Amino acid sequence: MNLTQLFLTPLRRRFTLTVLGGILALAFAPMQWVPIAWLSFLGAFYALDLCKSPKEAFWDGWIFGFSFFVI
Repeated sequence: MNLTQLFLTPLRRRFTLTVLGGILALAFAPMQWVPIAWLSFLGAFYALDLCKSPKEAFWDGWIFGFSFFVI
């Protein structure tokens, strides 16, 4: 599976953003896996770049942030 296929449809993109937001939580204490933060943000910025409207970008960013703070 190609990495770009994770972001093709809105449902896949939002699921991937949910996972990336959860992974971002691992960059903080007690795990402190800082390189994971870079990968998570790169994936999030790539997904936001593929959005077709500002409204869609807002909701995708909201999903990413919400999943980070829930974890």
